[in-house]
Amino acid sequence: MSTTTARLIGMGLLTGALLVTAWAKGALAGGRAHRKAAERFAARTGLPAEAVDDQLARRVVRRHRLVVVGIWAGLVTASLLGTSWALGYVGLAFGAVADRLLGHPAAPNAPRTAHGRDTRITDYVPGWLLAAVGLAVLCAGTLAVCWAAAPRLAPDASHYDLPPEQSVGLVVSLVAGAAGSAALTRLVVHRAQPVASAAELAVDDALRSQAVRDALHLATAAAVATALAFATALNAQAADSSLRAVAGWTPIAFLVALAVVGTWHEAVRGPAYWRSRLHREPAATR
Repeated sequence: MSTTTARLIGMGLLTGALLVTAWAKGALAGGRAHRKAAERFAARTGLPAEAVDDQLARRVVRRHRLVVVGIWAGLVTASLLGTSWALGYVGLAFGAVADRLLGHPAAPNAPRTAHGRDTRITDYVPGWLLAAVGLAVLCAGTLAVCWAAAPRLAPDASHYDLPPEQSVGLVVSLVAGAAGSAALTRLVVHRAQPVASAAELAVDDALRSQAVRDALHLATAAAVATALAFATALNAQAADSSLRAVAGWTPIAFLVALAVVGTWHEAVRGPAYWRSRLHREPAATR
């Protein structure tokens, strides 16, 4: 089987898997599935049951579709270029932000409702989650420094080689991922979206909070991909056996940490965190 045929088969399987995911999310079915998607979103993000209507269903389904398309585009690009799976998370982040940029048209001459103060990123995601993302980036950077500074075995002795241009590319992708997440989250948090009531403002905050979390995947994915690459290289080539041992356990530690952070975020109702920050007092109408 040729490489081109294998890639085409892989892209076909990927497309099929994402279509199944989109169908399960209610993005490809009819009105009843759309309503179910809105109900699941409301329950997860802390919206009251009365917020579930046709308008919320349309917005949730549009978000699902754009995110799935973004993931598909990222993974197909990674397959064609032979690069990291992390591009799928790049697509996820940009799909979520694209949904926010499309906005939601407000009724003409309707009153405008807004928060009584400027919102910040910590109004939409807890500080510990931001710290976890920052720690992942820091750990990946530390592994890069260890790779640059530690004595290494010759490639023929280790049967492994990480070319200098690839290591530089990894560092660039790490910095770009962190900077990209920062820029996208800032754009999501500060982009105004006219709403006409406190109920609409709550819906907008729930969607905005989800978009912020999606944008943070960019930095996380870049950190994980970079850390795994440098850990693999150090485990194969570091002259210091203790450094090889630490690097060898790093991929497992990273994956376990990701699972713990994600599970804890859901367990403590992280997706509904925005409610206690932004809707403890009535919104101001002008």
